[in-house]
Amino acid sequence: MSDGLLEAFLRAWSSDAPASEALSTALRDAVAEAEEASGLHHVDPVAFAAHLGARTPEDADPVEHLAGLRTGDLHLAFACLSGNDEGVNLFVARFGQLVDVSLAKIRLTNVSDDVRQSLLDRLLLPRDDRPAALELYSGRGPLNAYLRVAVTREAIRLTRQRERERPDTDALIDKAVSDADPETAALKARYGPVVKASFQKALDELSARDRRLLRYHYVESLTTRQMGVLLSMHSSTVTRQLAQTRARLLQLARRHMAEALEAADVELTSIVQLVESQLDLSLVRLLQTRPPAK
Repeated sequence: MSDGLLEAFLRAWSSDAPASEALSTALRDAVAEAEEASGLHHVDPVAFAAHLGARTPEDADPVEHLAGLRTGDLHLAFACLSGNDEGVNLFVARFGQLVDVSLAKIRLTNVSDDVRQSLLDRLLLPRDDRPAALELYSGRGPLNAYLRVAVTREAIRLTRQRERERPDTDALIDKAVSDADPETAALKARYGPVVKASFQKALDELSARDRRLLRYHYVESLTTRQMGVLLSMHSSTVTRQLAQTRARLLQLARRHMAEALEAADVELTSIVQLVESQLDLSLVRLLQTRPPAK
C-alpha cells in the first residue's frame, strides 16, 4: 500500500524529485494520521495521497510540507469532494454550526439560511470555469478558519445583492403566454396582470428552501444527488419534494387567481392549465431573476 501511496503522490506532485524512503514513511504516516483525525475510514487512501501531492509546492521539501499540514481537515475536505456520504454529512453538520456562530459575530443572523445553502454550493460543487472552493483549501491552516472567512465574504455578498436586486416576476406569465394562439392571447389580455400577481404571491409563500430547490433544478440543472448534498437529504427525497413544490406552487397560484377573478371555474381551469403547460420553461426565466445560489 505504501508504494501505491508514494506513486500516486509523485504523479500528482509537480516536481521531478526522486522517491525516497523518508517520503514514503512520511506519506504513510500522514494518511494514517488523517484518517484518525477525521474519523473517516472509507476514503480511498491512494486517491488522498494524490490529493496531497497536488497540494505540495514544486520547490518544497515534501517531508517537511506533509508534517505541517492539517491532515484531518484536508482528509474531510477531500472526502466531501469525492462524494463520500459520511464525509459530506459530517462536514454539513460542522459547517452549519460554524455559519451560525460566524454570522452572529458580525450581526447578520437574518441571512444565515441563505448563506449556508449558497456557500455549501460554492464549497462542494464546481461551476463553469471555477472549481469547488474546497479544492482550493491547501491544508496549511485550520479548515474552520478557511470557512469563517468564506462565510463572512458570502454573507456580505448576499446582503449587498439583496439591496440592489428585486425579482422581476413578469417573465413568468409573459413567457407562459408568448407565441400564443388567439384564445391564449385573449386570456392574456384579460387576465394577465391578475395571473402575474397571483404567481408572485404563490412564489413568495413558498419557503426559501422550496424556492432554492426549484432554482437548483430549473436554473442550475443540478442532479438530484447534487441537490441532496446541498440540502442534506436523499436523492429520492429531493425528487419527491421537487414534485410536491411544483404542485404546491400551482395550487397556491390557482387559489389566488380564484380569489381575484370572477371567472367561471372552467375558464379558471383553462388559465391554470395554460400557465402549467409552460411552467417549466417559465420557472427558468423567473428564478434567474432571483439572487442566484452560487
